[in-house]
Amino acid sequence: MGPAGRWLMVAALVVAAGCARRSLEQRLQDATAAAAACHWRDRDNLTARILQGLALQELRKSEEAIDAFRLAADAAPGDFCAQYFYGWALCEAGRFADALTPLKKAYQIRRDHPDLLILLSRCCLEQNLPDGQRYLMGLRNFRTYRDGPEVHNALAMLALGQRNYKQASLLFAEAIRRDPTNPAVLQNMAVLQDQHLRDPHQALLYYRQALAASQKGGDRQREACLRNRLRTLAEERKQAGQRPR
Repeated sequence: MGPAGRWLMVAALVVAAGCARRSLEQRLQDATAAAAACHWRDRDNLTARILQGLALQELRKSEEAIDAFRLAADAAPGDFCAQYFYGWALCEAGRFADALTPLKKAYQIRRDHPDLLILLSRCCLEQNLPDGQRYLMGLRNFRTYRDGPEVHNALAMLALGQRNYKQASLLFAEAIRRDPTNPAVLQNMAVLQDQHLRDPHQALLYYRQALAASQKGGDRQREACLRNRLRTLAEERKQAGQRPR
């Protein structure tokens, strides 16, 4: 193993092998330094640049991590990992429009990576882009997402963002069929019925189901939110009943 290889090995192992007295942050800083040294010794070492970006990201040095990943992506436009991690870092920073460019490059290289499909779907959902349907449908090829509610719930959110409320309702209903006690999906359907379809009866039905599911799952924050909305709806109905006709 040459000098660059030895430095890269140090960078890869330093986080896991640090002694107990040293903090994770200190070990990550060592990993960053080791990766930088490896890259200095071997400018063409793409793995070192990516590893440096990962360590910087763990240290919450987002902009420095993005710069490291950008250099890797620019140096290797045909490398899946270089494009994927650059897009991932941009996505983590909330730069969804920027993230789409490297993520789409990664997609052209490899279309069967579930984590990539999730990132692409997230970017599209955040920007209300119809391309999200393609990536979400791709997730259905994986057992983890084939039978669960996640894909249909996300497709419904995309339809909701495009004001296709009928389609959103059908997709939420399918997600609920797949997981009848999922509090997030039940709440999403309740909000659709409440704020967009203006159906208070259906809204109350789904809010109550979401509340019961939240209580069972111990989701106190969601439970409090649902209770507040149910209380507000009850007050609105009471006021409406008191208005003169």
